[in-house]
Amino acid sequence: MTVVTEEDRTHSGNNPITGDRGTDTFPITIPAGEIYSNATLDIPGQRRGGARISAQPQPGATGNQQVEINWWFDGGVNPTAGNGFVEYHVKAFSAPSGPGAPIVLKDDTQSFRGSSFVMGDGGTFTVNFDIPAGRSYGWCQLDIVSSVRGGARISAQPAPGTTGRNKSVSINWWYDGTGNYRAGRGSVKFRVRVFAS
Repeated sequence: MTVVTEEDRTHSGNNPITGDRGTDTFPITIPAGEIYSNATLDIPGQRRGGARISAQPQPGATGNQQVEINWWFDGGVNPTAGNGFVEYHVKAFSAPSGPGAPIVLKDDTQSFRGSSFVMGDGGTFTVNFDIPAGRSYGWCQLDIVSSVRGGARISAQPAPGTTGRNKSVSINWWYDGTGNYRAGRGSVKFRVRVFAS
């Protein structure tokens, strides 16, 4: 696996009651003899914010490509809520082309939503899988499909190169409650894919 881009970005508000959103674009170049593999997104910090991979090349793409990240943070309902912000870490990978190209072991989409606008919640979703003979663990790709004051991150996964059966990846998910009924119920929907090399 080759890292073709790796960057940290932070977006924050100027005051507690103002939100914002936007899209960051990351140009990438796939090395000769390799194909586009995947991108990963981690959110180490946020307040009423989130981010998701909104566009990326199809697996197997070559040449000059780009990855796009949608980010957002909401305003608070009072001046003491603290400025909204989101910080994220994005990486994109290429892999050798040919018979040894990566394969998908798991592809799962999960959705969690609050029972009322004042309720927040969080938990851990576990993806279990076996690694076929002759293959090893590659990586996990987590995409936030949609969220309202929510997010998700990869909290545990095997080391690259791990082999064998009964392996797992853990995803921490959360959404916050609010005192403003117009803000709607908190929610998060994410897609997780596990790859073997």
